[in-house]
Amino acid sequence: MLESKSVESFPVMAAEKGEEARAAALLADWGKSLAERRLIANAKGALKRATEIHPADADAHFYLALARMQTGDLQGATGSFEQVVALDPARGEAYSNLGTLYLQAGDMSKAQVHLKKAVDLGADSSGLRNNLAVMAAKSGRMEEAISEANQALILDPDNRVAKENLMNFRRLLEKK
Repeated sequence: MLESKSVESFPVMAAEKGEEARAAALLADWGKSLAERRLIANAKGALKRATEIHPADADAHFYLALARMQTGDLQGATGSFEQVVALDPARGEAYSNLGTLYLQAGDMSKAQVHLKKAVDLGADSSGLRNNLAVMAAKSGRMEEAISEANQALILDPDNRVAKENLMNFRRLLEKK
């Protein structure tokens, strides 16, 4: 595996019967290492193979979803995150990413469900609160949008996007 240069090198790794979880964990760790070195195509190959060998590995699905997001495969990322929450319903970060993907796709109802679930599970973040603010603004709920943008800034006072959104939301509310 250390010599692998392409995605195609990963499918040759076979797991012996009863060793699927170990082989998948090894591939998932390798995929995360490749991703950290910005070798995303290779990382996706390793992580995809890990999910094929051991489909119940929520971590492998999670990191595959992140790699897919980084390469613009939003549909694949959505499918992988859906798999994560099916396997690990307490993983708030997966719900947060799903909410973001659904927001980008314009599916406000699914975005809201997943973003709220992420908050409920303790995966609160400035980015998540900013997404909730954008969603509220798109639905015409400007006071809620302002409240969520303020919450984003409490969590990260340097969040430039949340600052800009807050100013825009206030202007829109004043025009009403």
